[in-house]
Amino acid sequence: MRNHDLVSDGFLTLTAASFVLLCSSLLAFAFS
Repeated sequence: MRNHDLVSDGFLTLTAASFVLLCSSLLAFAFS
């Protein structure tokens, strides 16, 4: 169970990081 929670947290963190990176790149493109 602990291992499953660790994998879920890692996936959630990766998804959040990808979303932030996408938003920042879109903002940079919009204001360039």
